[in-house]
Amino acid sequence: MLGLFQDLFDLFSKRDRIVETAMRHFAEHGFQGAKVEDVAIELGIAKGSIFQHFGSKAGLFLQAYKRAVLTLPA
Repeated sequence: MLGLFQDLFDLFSKRDRIVETAMRHFAEHGFQGAKVEDVAIELGIAKGSIFQHFGSKAGLFLQAYKRAVLTLPA
């Protein structure tokens, strides 16, 4: 059972790292200029792994946007 929780934690932790890194890339380069490949390289993961989590560059951007909005002061 503990292994299942660790696997879930690792999954969410990986998603969080991807979103945080993507937020910076989108902020620095814009949607068109940011590359999923560059995010993957920075994180040391396969580009396909990002697509598994988010489906597309637009899906990744949507999650980064949602995270950014949640961090804005009320």
